[in-house]
Amino acid sequence: MEKIFYLLLIAIITTINANAQTNIDNSYFSANLPTYHWDIGGSPYLIEDKIIVPFGSNLIIERGVEVLFQGHYFIDIKG
Repeated sequence: MEKIFYLLLIAIITTINANAQTNIDNSYFSANLPTYHWDIGGSPYLIEDKIIVPFGSNLIIERGVEVLFQGHYFIDIKG
């Protein structure tokens, strides 16, 4: 019984981690915030378009965050 509980717990944790992702397209930075923060809770960040961080904005990417490009895209930092 205890073994089944642990297997179920592992399955739930794996499912939760599999759903934790953030899709980033060219509209993501349109809010013109001073700082955009990518943390481990939103990882992986899936880049689905060319991304431009505007002048006056900062992008902070925490250690351990995965940034995965879904094609031949790039991040252009203007800020």
